[in-house]
Amino acid sequence: HKFACSWAKLRALVQAAEAMPEQAMLAPLRGLEMAGLLVAAAVVVFVSVWLAALNGRVFMLAKNLPAYIRWVRGKAKASKNFLMPGRDLVMLFAFNLPTWWMRRFPEILVVGTVKGGTSSMHDYLRQHPQIVEPACKAANFFTGRNPFGGDFDDMSIRIAKVFSPLELTFWWRGLCTGLFQKHMDGSAFNLYFPWLPERVRAVNPHTFIVICLRDPIERAYSHYKMETRRQSKMYSFSEALDNEELVDGEFWRVVWPKCVDAKSIAPAWEYIGPLGEYEKTHIPWESAFSRMGLYSEAVSTWYRAFPREQIILQAFDDIANSTESTVDNLFSRLGFQPCKLESYAPKNQGEYSLDMEPEVFERLVRYFEDDMLRLEREFDFPAAGAWVRKWKTSVGTIQKNPLTSCNGLTNGNDLKNGNGLKNGNGPKNSSGLKDRSWLKYTSAL
Repeated sequence: HKFACSWAKLRALVQAAEAMPEQAMLAPLRGLEMAGLLVAAAVVVFVSVWLAALNGRVFMLAKNLPAYIRWVRGKAKASKNFLMPGRDLVMLFAFNLPTWWMRRFPEILVVGTVKGGTSSMHDYLRQHPQIVEPACKAANFFTGRNPFGGDFDDMSIRIAKVFSPLELTFWWRGLCTGLFQKHMDGSAFNLYFPWLPERVRAVNPHTFIVICLRDPIERAYSHYKMETRRQSKMYSFSEALDNEELVDGEFWRVVWPKCVDAKSIAPAWEYIGPLGEYEKTHIPWESAFSRMGLYSEAVSTWYRAFPREQIILQAFDDIANSTESTVDNLFSRLGFQPCKLESYAPKNQGEYSLDMEPEVFERLVRYFEDDMLRLEREFDFPAAGAWVRKWKTSVGTIQKNPLTSCNGLTNGNDLKNGNGLKNGNGPKNSSGLKDRSWLKYTSAL
C-alpha cells in the first residue's frame, strides 16, 4: 500500500514537471548553482587571503606546527596561565590570521620582568572596562617562538595581531560604554630583546610600556624555583648560576651577539634547534637567572625608543604591598579613570624560603649593585636604591623567613645533584659571576 501511494505521488510529480515551463522548472536548480558558486568563491578568497597572510611560509607552517602544538600543550600543563590547548591555537591561525589587518596592535605592553608580578599586573589591567585583553597572556610571539620562523618582520606583526580582537570589538564596546577602548598584552620576556622597542615604535609610536621590576636577587631565586618545577632534574641554586656560563656560555658569547647585530632571534633558534617536548627543550634565556636581573641596559633600550611619559617603571614591592593605590595610579598614568576592581588578589602567589648560602648572596650583591645604582640614578627609580641598602644590611646575616610574592611559586628544598657542576675555570668579573656578555652588545644600538 505504501509503495502504491509513493508511486502515485511520484507519477503526479512527473506529470506536474512535464506541465511546467522549462524556465520555471530550472529556476530552483539555478538558485542552488549560484549559491554553490558563491560558496566556492568565498572559499577561494579565504584560502587566497590566508596564503597571502602566511607570506610564503605555508610549508614552514606545515613542518613546524605539530611540534609547536606539542610544546604549547606541555607548557600549558606546567603553567596555569599560559596560552591555550593546541586545538584552539590551530583555530586561531585558521581564522584570525587571514583577518590580521582588521585587528589592533596592543596599545599597552607589559614587558617585564620574569617573576616580577606581570601576571598580577595583567589581571588588574584586564579588569578595567576600557581595556580589552588579548586571547591569551604571555604569547611571547615577539621572541620568535612560533611555527613561522624566528625573524621579527611583517610576519611577526601579523602573528602578534592574531591574538588581538577585531576592530569591531573595540567599536562595539565603545558604543555600549561610551568610553574609548585600548588593547593590552603582557609578555615578560619582551623586556630583554634590545631590537624589540624600535619594532614596536614603528608599528605604534603611542604604545604605553609598563615594566614591572623586582629585587633581582629575589627574582633570580624565584625564577630558579620555577625552573625546578619544570625540569625533573635541577642543580642547586649556586650551580644553576654557574651553569649560565658552563652550559650556555657559548650561546651568550657567540650566538647572542649575532642576534643583536641581526636584530633578529633567528640565529638563536638555529642554535637551539626545533622545539620538542616542553620539559626537554632548553632555551638559554629562560634559565638566565642572574643575567635577567641586569635591568638598566634592558630598560634603557625602551627609553631610547619611547618618551619617558609613555614608560611606567613599577616596583614589585608596591604591587604586592599597596595594590589598590598602585593600580589606581597606574590607571591614571594610562589616561583612564581609576575604578574599583572585582579582585585585587595576586596571581601565582606562593611561599618559599630564600634558602641561599651567604657566599652566594654576597656574590649576587656584588654582581647587581652597580646596575641597581645606575637604574636609580638614570631612570629615577628609587626602589633600586632601596634594594641595595637592604642587601647591605643583610650581608652576612641571610634571613630564611618565608617570602610571599605575586609571582612566586610554592617549592620545597633545593633539588641537589650529587654530581652537579662546580665553578668553572673561565674568567670572572669582580662580582664573582661570569662576564655579562648578554647585554654589553646592546650599547651600539
